[in-house]
Amino acid sequence: MRLRVCDGNGERILPASVTAVERVFAPGVAITAGTEISLTAGGVSLVAVALETREADVERESAPFRLLSVNREHASLGGPVSRIEALRQFREFVLTTGQNERVSP
Repeated sequence: MRLRVCDGNGERILPASVTAVERVFAPGVAITAGTEISLTAGGVSLVAVALETREADVERESAPFRLLSVNREHASLGGPVSRIEALRQFREFVLTTGQNERVSP
C-alpha cells in the first residue's frame, strides 16, 4: 500500500500507515487547494482533493475535500467532507485494506 501526496511542490510517495496518514492530515499542516492525497492498494484507491477554502475554514480544520473511491472498474465521488472526516476515511482504508494485502516473500 502506498500513500501519495501531490501538491504545488511536487509529489511524495510514502509507505502507507495510520501514522503517515495522520501526519498528512494533521491540524497544523497547510493543505493547499488542488492538493491530491491518495492511498492505493492493488486495484483499490481512495483519493482526496483539497478544495478552495476561506481562511476561517482552515483555522477550524474544516477544509473541504472531494473524495473519490475506486474499486477496480467502479468509482464513486463524494464530498465535500471536512479534514477530520477525510482523515477518518483514510485511517479506515489503511486499517481495512492494509490487512488484506498479500506480502511477497
